[in-house]
Amino acid sequence: MESRLSTALALAITVLMELPGFAAPPTPKKPAHGDRTEREVEPEAGTLITPPYLLWPGEGRMAVRFEVQGARETRVVLRGPTGLERTVTPEAEKPSLLARSLAGRMYRADLTELLACREYAYRVEPFEQGFPHRFTALPAAGKACPGGTRLAVFGDTRYGDDHHAAIMTQMRPYRPLFLLNGGDIVNEARRLDEWRRFFHIERDVAGDVPLAVAPGNHEGYLDPKFGAAMMERYFGLPGSPGTGHRSFDVGPVHVVVLDLYWGTSMSERGRRWLEKDLAAVPDDRFRIVVMHEPGFSFSRHRVYSTLRNLREVFSRYRVDAVCGGHSHIYEHFKADGVHYLTLGGGGAPLHKPRMRVVKGEEKYLVETGAFHHFMVVDFQEGKAVFRVIDSDSKKIHETFESQRPTAGP
Repeated sequence: MESRLSTALALAITVLMELPGFAAPPTPKKPAHGDRTEREVEPEAGTLITPPYLLWPGEGRMAVRFEVQGARETRVVLRGPTGLERTVTPEAEKPSLLARSLAGRMYRADLTELLACREYAYRVEPFEQGFPHRFTALPAAGKACPGGTRLAVFGDTRYGDDHHAAIMTQMRPYRPLFLLNGGDIVNEARRLDEWRRFFHIERDVAGDVPLAVAPGNHEGYLDPKFGAAMMERYFGLPGSPGTGHRSFDVGPVHVVVLDLYWGTSMSERGRRWLEKDLAAVPDDRFRIVVMHEPGFSFSRHRVYSTLRNLREVFSRYRVDAVCGGHSHIYEHFKADGVHYLTLGGGGAPLHKPRMRVVKGEEKYLVETGAFHHFMVVDFQEGKAVFRVIDSDSKKIHETFESQRPTAGP
């Protein structure tokens, strides 16, 4: 009896599978890169797991940071512009409570007494030979190097490794003095391999050029507290935890980095901080603001009222450019003399342009397109020249200028 029922059931299933709407489920795919089910191979003790990269603590200084699997005796050999060498012993940084269980140990070597606009070279022993890294010491606030001051801006790399790598390859010949990143450098806060992979892809640029990141929403995705700990681990410096609003001057440029997720609210205290900061900027200084979400956008993510209300502040203090991302697209708006840029084409899957056009704002749109990209900005002779490079076609997509401010707010 049981045998007859089994045979009848099998026949019924066979007939049903041949009917429309009863197709067999697809064969499960192999987990994608970055999927939680994918397991990492544990590095050997004492190996370099995050290559050297630069952070800027302030005038006349540079910080070299790297990560080792466990403890290891290391040193940084610095060669100055005259060819003389000196050795700096890195400090093993104390991890935050949330990061204490991680096997990797962060090291930081503080390079001091650097001469502005002069070139230096370094290596991290015992992992490197020769002098594979070279950087230019940044100019003092309000000053400029003989060849001008060049910044590079990009963001939203996430798990788009191939496009991210292509951008780094194309960016390197431009030799910027500073890198500004609009955030979403990872897809998920607790995926350690994503943080380390970011630096491996950037190693040929970030090892030679200091980097500052405006945190994105994905840096804290699924675990904001752990995300903040990771931002401090990789980008924090004494007195600066890697999160929160901050500003600094790179020669003739005043840079404001807004943290929209861990920083104070931009509708109240954060806005007051921004107004006070911009009010103190000398009239002859350019102003660049970097934050994860853009000030204008017609793409996937809408602009919330808090950021829309900041447009008046940016205009009043004559900010030259407000650089955002969040939507994976290029957009250029210009309103009340301020350039608003969506620079979200660092590698993440592209979004479509003009997905949600805001009535009354069409007149501000200058250019838009779905392509991977980065931007370089040259500050020289009283003007800033912006160039947006399409890394897919390897061509300059757009060029525009901004004049040096001459009057106070």
